[in-house]
Amino acid sequence: FGGGWITVADIAGRAVGFVLLAPAFEPAWFDPEVERWAELLELHVHPNFHNGGIGTRLVREAVRQARDAGFPAMNLETEESNGPARRIYEKGGFKEQSRLVRYKITL
Repeated sequence: FGGGWITVADIAGRAVGFVLLAPAFEPAWFDPEVERWAELLELHVHPNFHNGGIGTRLVREAVRQARDAGFPAMNLETEESNGPARRIYEKGGFKEQSRLVRYKITL
């Protein structure tokens, strides 16, 4: 389990979604008690297949894979405004850990 892996959801031989999971190579600066962790990097479901439970199943499979690989924690980041994804992550057992404030200056 060096570089991570991808799980693809298919229906009748057609890829309709995927989840990408990888190990983190440094301790979590945002969670000092966790030194070894996995990160859910990407989750995508084709729009024609939204609201069918595919995203939730993909997230749950990623959690299972990380647990089976011996990771004590898994983290992810998403935009606060991404309600559909946040609901999927919460169904998969994730809980909001912190809020990141983004600053910008126009030059």
